[in-house]
Amino acid sequence: MTLQSSTWLLLIGLLSVCDCIPVTIATASDRQEVLIYYANETAPDEAEAKNHATFVSWLQSSDLTKAHAVADGLIQDAELFPQAVDTEIAAIRSQVVRSDSSMPVMIFTNRLARAGQCLVFDPRRDSDFRAVSITRSDSDNLIVASNPLSQCTMLWQAFVTASSKFDPQLYFFVLVTKSHGGPNLSLTVKLARRAQDVSREQVLQHLQAGTSDVPPAIIGTSKDEYLAVLKRAGKELGIRFPVVFVESCLGTFSETQARRLPKNVDMLFASGQRFLEYRTLDYEALLQAAGGSKSFSNSVREFLEPRYLSISHGDRNSTEILHWLWFAPLICWIVWLGIGRKKAGCWNNLREGAPIRACTLPREVTARLRWGGLSLPCLTAFLVFGFLMDSKSFATLTMQNLVDRIQEGDAAAQDELLRRVGDRLERLARKMLQSFPGVKRWEQTDDVLQNSLMRLLKALKAVRPENTRAFFGLATEQLRRQLLDLNRHYKGVLGHGSNLVDQPAAGNDKTTLPLLDPADRATGPDQIAELDRWQALHEAVETLPLEEREVFGLVFYHNWTQPQIAELLQVNERTVRRYWQSVCLRLNELLGGDLPD
Repeated sequence: MTLQSSTWLLLIGLLSVCDCIPVTIATASDRQEVLIYYANETAPDEAEAKNHATFVSWLQSSDLTKAHAVADGLIQDAELFPQAVDTEIAAIRSQVVRSDSSMPVMIFTNRLARAGQCLVFDPRRDSDFRAVSITRSDSDNLIVASNPLSQCTMLWQAFVTASSKFDPQLYFFVLVTKSHGGPNLSLTVKLARRAQDVSREQVLQHLQAGTSDVPPAIIGTSKDEYLAVLKRAGKELGIRFPVVFVESCLGTFSETQARRLPKNVDMLFASGQRFLEYRTLDYEALLQAAGGSKSFSNSVREFLEPRYLSISHGDRNSTEILHWLWFAPLICWIVWLGIGRKKAGCWNNLREGAPIRACTLPREVTARLRWGGLSLPCLTAFLVFGFLMDSKSFATLTMQNLVDRIQEGDAAAQDELLRRVGDRLERLARKMLQSFPGVKRWEQTDDVLQNSLMRLLKALKAVRPENTRAFFGLATEQLRRQLLDLNRHYKGVLGHGSNLVDQPAAGNDKTTLPLLDPADRATGPDQIAELDRWQALHEAVETLPLEEREVFGLVFYHNWTQPQIAELLQVNERTVRRYWQSVCLRLNELLGGDLPD
C-alpha cells in the first residue's frame, strides 16, 4: 500500500464517519416495484368471536373503570381495524385498477388467509384483483387459527407466493406489514389469551395490579424472526426490499437487531409509539405521487422519514468505526517501523534491555519514521485521538444530536432515542421498583417506565447532557421522582392504596383486591413505618451532591462494584470509597439513624 493511497483511504474514512459523504441507498429506478400489503387485522372467526365475547363480558361485569376501558378497546379494535384495512385496500384498488396504473400489488389479510387465498393485481394481464391460492398451516390454537398472518410461517409463504408471481430478478418489493405489536413482537394480536386458559378473577386481578390490558400471551412473530424471514427471502428467493414499513405499535428494533438488518433490505421504518392510528399511510396520495422518474418506494420513504424511525445500512456503529480508524493505521505504522528497523539491522545495534528510542536508532531507521512528511509525533497524535475517542465517543455525539433534534420538535428523534436506551432503562426501572415496596404492590415496571420516559423527554427539551453518563444520571433522576410521586399517591390515610382492601367487604364502596401474601401486605404499624422509611430514604437521596448521588445510584440501583465505579468516574477506588462513606454518613444524619431494613 503506497503512501498516497493510505492517506486517501484514511481521509475518506474520516469523512464518512463525519457524514460528509452521503450514504447512497439503492433505488428501484431500474426495476418495477411490487407492493406487498400484509395486514394482520383483528377480524375474529366464529371461535375467536366467542372467546372475544367472553373476555368482554368479564370486563364489563367488573366495577373497575379500567376494566370497562379495556373492554371498550377490544370492541373498538374488532370494528375499526378491519374497517381501516378495507378502506386502504379500496384506496389501493382505486389507484392501481381504475387509474390504469402499471404497479403490481399483492394483498394478504387474515380473512383471505383463512380461506387459503390472497389478492394479486398484475397490470400485464389483470383488469382487477384476482384471488390466488396460498398455503396455510392449521393450528389447534383458536387465536392462531383466526389470525394466521401473525405467524412467521405465513409471512414466509407470502414471500414465496410473491416471488412465484413476480420474478425477483425483474422486480423490487415494497413491504408494509400492518399489525398489533409489542416490545418483542412485530406481528401479534390484541387479545392473545383463550378464556379456557384463564379465569375471570385472574383477568381482573391482573388489571387491579396496575396493568392496562388483559394478561399477555406470546403469540405472533418476534422481531428477530421478522428480520430472519426478510433475510431468508433475500437469500433463497432473491427478493430485495427498497422499503419495509413495520406498521405496529412499539415496533422499533433494538440496537443489536438494527445491526442485523438484512442486506436485501435498504431501509426499514418502525414506530416506537405505544399507540398508533389504524391508518397511517395515505395510499391514494402515495400512489398518485409515484410516477415518471419517482418510484413508489421513494414516495413512501419521503412520507415516513420525518415521522418514524428508520434503519438502514448507513446506520453504522460510529464507535466501532472510530476504533478501526484508530487502530488500523497505528498497527500499520508500527509494523512498517519494525520492518525498517529489521532491514537496517538495528536489532543487533541495541544492547539487550536497552530502551528503544528514536535517538538510539540508526539514521536509516529514523528516516523511515517520517511518513509522508509526518514524523514521530504521528504516534502521539494517534494516542491523543484514542483518548479523545474514549472520553468523547461518537455514542455521546449521537445522543447529543438526538437531544438537539428533540429540542427542535423532531418526533422521530424521540423514537430513535428510546430505541437505543429502552432496554437499559427498563432494567433500571425494574431494579428501582424493588426498592419501593409501597409502589411495587400496585404498579408494574412498564407503567412506571412509560411515565418516567415522558418526564425524561420533557426534561431533555430543556437540558442537554454533556455525555452518556450524564444522560443516564438524568434518566435515573426522572425514574426516582416518578416512583416518589407514586409512593406519595398510594401512602397515607387519604392515599389511593389505603382505600383498597384485600378482601370484599360488604356494605362499603372500596374497590376490592384479591388476597395477597402476608409478606406483601403493609397493613400493620411496623410495615407502614418501614414504607415511610423507604420514602424518606429516597427523598434524602435527592438532596445529595451530584457526585455522591451518582455513586449511590450506581451502587444501590445498578449493583456496581467500587472498581467499576472508579473506572467510570475516572478516579481511584479510594475516592469512590470516600464518596460512599460520605453518602452513608450524610443519609444517616438526614434520617436521624432511622434507615430502612
